[in-house]
Amino acid sequence: MKQIVILVMAISAIATAQVYDTVGGFPEGGDDRGIYSYLSDGEFSIAVISDSMTAVIANENVPVLSDVSISVVASQSTQEFDSLYGLSCRIQENSERYNFLVSNVDLFYTVALTKINDEGMEDFYILAEGLLPEDGFIGNELLRADCIGDKLSFYVNKKLVAEVTDNTYSEGLSGLTVSSAKEFTGIAIVVFEDFTAEAK
Repeated sequence: MKQIVILVMAISAIATAQVYDTVGGFPEGGDDRGIYSYLSDGEFSIAVISDSMTAVIANENVPVLSDVSISVVASQSTQEFDSLYGLSCRIQENSERYNFLVSNVDLFYTVALTKINDEGMEDFYILAEGLLPEDGFIGNELLRADCIGDKLSFYVNKKLVAEVTDNTYSEGLSGLTVSSAKEFTGIAIVVFEDFTAEAK
């Protein structure tokens, strides 16, 4: 009887874990925050064209989820600009969300909560931040964010760099974020590939 119960639990766990086909799921186009486009080899590019601006985009093939693990390989092609880029989970209709971001200039990571203030502007609330080891940052990073219950975990190149708890958002969409630095001129371009999303 005990073996049957264990088997049923195992089958149930397998059934609830779903990997989504994210290919082609990011909409192309542009808005006042950035330009979004697929490259010829299937990579997805986000270009932010002004300072202190954040572009966030959800993958339309992934539904609203409570518990999810998302990952992507990311590289900033404009190395001279200090910008933050990476993953976002539990994205709300007004773009409030959790962010899991890195900087290729300062070798810096941050886990942040984004809320919209009364003026309609985004406020970032830092949940965790720190420096990444130089030998572990190669410029083409594998990023992973696990949003499970109130536990938020961030991995860079398969190494856990931050783990925090927060219950502000319980569900939402999954996608990518690029945030440009203050007082820069030019275009901050980040290229993403192999975006994955798995319901937990």
